[in-house]
Amino acid sequence: MGSYVSQQKGSSNNHNDVKVALRLLQSNPYHTNHNRKGDSRALGIQPRRLNSGISWLFVFSFLTLLTLRVNMIQLPSLYERWQVPAIYIGSPSPPKHQQQHAADSTTTRPRIGILASYIESKMWSPKERDIKLQALIDQITNRQCYAHLWNYDFILNQTRELSGSNSNSTKWWLEYGAWDRIPHLQAALPKYDWVLYGDLDYIIKDYSRPLDSFIKEFEMYGVNNVQVLIPVDDNEADIPRSFSSFAIMIKNGPFGKRLLENWRTFAAGMCPNGNFESKTKSYEWYHCDQPGLWYALMQTHKDFYPNDAHHRPNIAQCNEDTGYIQDDYWLGFREYFTKVGYKVGNYGEHLSRVPKDQAIIWSKSSNQSMSGLGVNRNWSFEDKYREHAFAFHWNKPSSQWDPDMQRTLAVCKEIHGCFARMNNETLQIESGCMPTDIANTTNRLHKASEAELEKTFKRYVGRYSSGNQHHQQDLFFFLLD
Repeated sequence: MGSYVSQQKGSSNNHNDVKVALRLLQSNPYHTNHNRKGDSRALGIQPRRLNSGISWLFVFSFLTLLTLRVNMIQLPSLYERWQVPAIYIGSPSPPKHQQQHAADSTTTRPRIGILASYIESKMWSPKERDIKLQALIDQITNRQCYAHLWNYDFILNQTRELSGSNSNSTKWWLEYGAWDRIPHLQAALPKYDWVLYGDLDYIIKDYSRPLDSFIKEFEMYGVNNVQVLIPVDDNEADIPRSFSSFAIMIKNGPFGKRLLENWRTFAAGMCPNGNFESKTKSYEWYHCDQPGLWYALMQTHKDFYPNDAHHRPNIAQCNEDTGYIQDDYWLGFREYFTKVGYKVGNYGEHLSRVPKDQAIIWSKSSNQSMSGLGVNRNWSFEDKYREHAFAFHWNKPSSQWDPDMQRTLAVCKEIHGCFARMNNETLQIESGCMPTDIANTTNRLHKASEAELEKTFKRYVGRYSSGNQHHQQDLFFFLLD
């Protein structure tokens, strides 16, 4: 899992303080110590001989004290030591893979990234934003924890690329925020074998199932050309239908990259006046990225597997009179994939009926343990499939989650130190996971003022530099007290 954390704010004074602290420790012949019997917190001191293990605890303590602040500035070395997954705050691309991914290079396990996007948009007023984000913040913690447990990178990208500069342009639909997931996916995909994207209200229910298992299921049934895995809205349907784009899993390859290119082309507007007409230029669902994904799936399939399944040469045909797409919002999606012979299903009997060269998999859920990418619980008729679902598309706060999911969330927070929160100053979401002992240290430091931190630092450096052989308390244990 990734182990580098982006630093939002930094101070050169922190680095100078660390150097001073290290020089004081290195120049002091009395900073060697060992635990007294019967009291692991009471430290004796012996001159001249350096006990490297204990001394590094002090170095670790000073680094922690000087670098962990209320704004969660953290040293990469701290996170490398504890194998904590990365926190990406507004970074368009993730860092290189660390320990486990290096080990996986000699195995068949794919490198997988889990991506979420958040861009403040015109769909919500500031008051609505605060209410909605507060309700959805645990969904982010949920995926952060899942990535932590299965050693995947979790990327929370909050950079603007398609939105933010179009307020006075004709491409007003880009201001509704959802389109930035496309460049976010384009930034992440080259770093991984597969990337799973999920909306803010995407919740993983079954923590026992890794994403690798979807891929292994395809291999087991000899369906070896899978490039994209998508959910369905109607789990009782046996034909490929349009779907809510709350989740998508894309393979890093020519097909996946072209898919994102075609999706982005739709974002720019297929016709002179855009895509679909709006007299008021106010948000409707068909102005979001969803029809664009349907278009991109058809167009990319046609690019790689030329056919005449669509009733016109172009997937999106412009009306010369209106300057908009002349088709309805579904763009003939169901008809196209039915004609090319695609089937629905991602496991078991359903997967056995899927053509061996099918590039796009509709992941269907049913009342069995091997379900698809997610059940859309925002549609009430799908709620009956929740028991064995891998994940949900569900915009309910954690207080309304099923008891087993609430229990899992509590364990993620209390044992694995996973969190997500809105930074009201930067208006960005922060998230991460850390072991319980480090989490306790961080929480303690959050409550301390800068003056208290400086006072504590000077007091403990002073004690060690004075050579006080009766010093009874180590800074490390002070922090974890």
